[in-house]
Amino acid sequence: MLVPLVTLVAAMLGFMLLTGNGQLVQGSGSKSVLYATALSCVVVYAMMLLSRRFAHQQLVDIGFKGISELLPLVTIVLLSLSLGSSLKLLGTGTFIAGIVDQNLPQVLIPALLFLAGALISFTTGTSWGTFAILIPIGMPMVSLLGLPPQLILAAILSGGVFGDHCSPISDSTAVSSVAAGCDLLEHVKTQLPYALVCGAIALLSFVIAGILMI
Repeated sequence: MLVPLVTLVAAMLGFMLLTGNGQLVQGSGSKSVLYATALSCVVVYAMMLLSRRFAHQQLVDIGFKGISELLPLVTIVLLSLSLGSSLKLLGTGTFIAGIVDQNLPQVLIPALLFLAGALISFTTGTSWGTFAILIPIGMPMVSLLGLPPQLILAAILSGGVFGDHCSPISDSTAVSSVAAGCDLLEHVKTQLPYALVCGAIALLSFVIAGILMI
């Protein structure tokens, strides 16, 4: 397991330098991830094949099984990104900002964005998909209502991570339960009290931050 992981990390840095013409920060993250993942898959395939414990057909079946387990997550993220782009083109953020400006105290906006992010990520099981939906809605409020951008972005990111951590359909929750060797729902039940306490503290903090910064 360690060799493919080290290959993935080293290849990621190498391809970032390669695509950035020697400059790490100028590299293409998407291409580097794709190339590094493909290289790691080739390395682990070669290692398993050379161990003579697996035949080629078995490795192909294992690979496609892993892909099939991740396909629902990728589909959700893809649809969420598409929805976020559509909302941005339609000017949904500007429209909602206008409604909020007339009907909602601005000090509560960070807390409400946190709650919205938590609800979306909990029901969809993906924090990245939540970011794709809420950032095009929340960030236009920064310019239109004069809100602090760091606070709005923090509320969206925090809500997405919190809901994803609590969600029983999240990939991170599933991986954690498998790694711990326990039932999925049992894992959710045991971690939920701690997560809810942290979420309540974060919600209160966003209310206080809204009062102080807006």
